[in-house]
Amino acid sequence: MNNPNTVDEVIELLVADVSDVPSRDLTNMDLVDPETKEFVVPQYFATPRQQLYQLLLNIVKYQDENWNGPRAAQACLAVMNGAELDAVCQQYDVTPHAVFCLPLIARTFPRLITHEIGSIQPVLRQDAKIFFLDIMNVPGTQPETMMRQMKLCSKAITASDQRLMAMWLQIERASFNSGHTWMTALLAALNSLSREIALELNSMVLEDLLKSASTRLQGDVTGTIPKLFKHVFVNCHENTTHLILGKAALDSLHTQPLLKPELHLHPAGESYEGLRDVQYRLIDAPEVRLFWTPFWSHGEAANRVMALRRGSHWADTPSVWAPYLFTATEVNVNNITRRGYEMIGAHNIACPEKIAVATLE
Repeated sequence: MNNPNTVDEVIELLVADVSDVPSRDLTNMDLVDPETKEFVVPQYFATPRQQLYQLLLNIVKYQDENWNGPRAAQACLAVMNGAELDAVCQQYDVTPHAVFCLPLIARTFPRLITHEIGSIQPVLRQDAKIFFLDIMNVPGTQPETMMRQMKLCSKAITASDQRLMAMWLQIERASFNSGHTWMTALLAALNSLSREIALELNSMVLEDLLKSASTRLQGDVTGTIPKLFKHVFVNCHENTTHLILGKAALDSLHTQPLLKPELHLHPAGESYEGLRDVQYRLIDAPEVRLFWTPFWSHGEAANRVMALRRGSHWADTPSVWAPYLFTATEVNVNNITRRGYEMIGAHNIACPEKIAVATLE
């Protein structure tokens, strides 16, 4: 695409590299109201690109006493067409941090582990609904038999403010005169900050999953892989799809012989900020993705193993992250005002029956 001419084209350009492939064909699900023939679930939940597009659109439209989305979007459009940053900020009465809010979120979004282990569902307003599939046991057609039934469920949520710890570093003008253009310096800061925000959000997701775990096991899972299988896979989560490990738990895997029914080599998939793919899969068990996280590197957390169950569809998930918008904001650190970012959203809504935690000892 050539340089954008409109704000819509700015958003389209920013989301162009994000996947537009749905995890599952929506037409295979009973998501259409039989009377109105309309989708029960908004279609922008279907793919990562549509989700990101909606989130950026929320940012562009939002206005309050501290944030003017339309002006920030017009300023971003001007900069993407080669205008000088200082002149653009003066013309539209915005800060550089507001100008780069849209590309910042566009770079942060694909790095979120929520794409892998959960569902991201942007909401159009602070009071909204999120959707997920629930798997329930119901009486079968024969006496004393049970059937597993999948049901689309929704939950009302209210998005709330969440101050992010990552801050925009103040770039002094001296750095612009040391062989770098102002655009190069700002893009370097953009890359660095987007990574920090992704780390912050991924840490939030894992912490909320831990708080919501329905099963916690300690004491008799003494580091052996067979016992881990028994306690996490059989007793807790027979349909486990993901394991997230602390550093010590990962080390215990490496000490095990690679014999059935334990481990064998498996090509790694995509890694995320703060979570790294482990190149193993389980034999004689459903395919399971293994991640280890540096967030759990010390103390008891290093021995932690979290098991998650996720179905084949974007909505069947252990958690839902429901972002509404991100805005630039002022943060006071050590009596010095810096620029940071504030998120409004229900950053993680966990379904506890799909989460179990064990601690290897």
